[in-house]
Amino acid sequence: MESAKVINNIKSIHILNYIFNYIKDKDFKEKLFLYSKKLQNKFDIKLIGLKDKYLKKIKFDLDKYLYIEPYSFKKDCLTKEYNKFLTENQIDKKKIENIIYEIFENKEIKDIEEEDVDKIGDNEKYINIESPLFKILSFTKNFGKIFTIHISQKIIDKYKLKDEYMKFFDKLNKWNISYTSIFYSLSDINKI
Repeated sequence: MESAKVINNIKSIHILNYIFNYIKDKDFKEKLFLYSKKLQNKFDIKLIGLKDKYLKKIKFDLDKYLYIEPYSFKKDCLTKEYNKFLTENQIDKKKIENIIYEIFENKEIKDIEEEDVDKIGDNEKYINIESPLFKILSFTKNFGKIFTIHISQKIIDKYKLKDEYMKFFDKLNKWNISYTSIFYSLSDINKI
């Protein structure tokens, strides 16, 4: 590739950045070096922003598939909604889940937007164990810093999910998932 040789021959990063200042498309550098790890490192390019923009472009609302209020809960409703979105928009499930994983694996805690819905602490968001993205997100290094697992006793009782929840937390422990925060909504003190 001839253009890569030309760019590699320019040693000054300031000159290269100066050249890119003349290009109107602010994402041009990321798009140009999308497949070149060497040039991504040279320019200190993080593709998280580009991946976030892709999710916004396809109108993918991550929060919609993470958490649902207990009064709106129906068994498998998050998974059905997620699969419906993927089918309607003809999006490859593996591709979008890789993008989501990479975003949260590489996201700095300070980068989490303040206007995020369902915030608890400074950087935490609720997530239900029924979320179709729970497993993918739970393997990211930032899972315990960002997400609080929301458990509702009403849901457990109504849908008889006690055994499922116990099995789920056994799996989390086997996978060595670092979950630091659980919000347990209790309806009856005797359930403790």
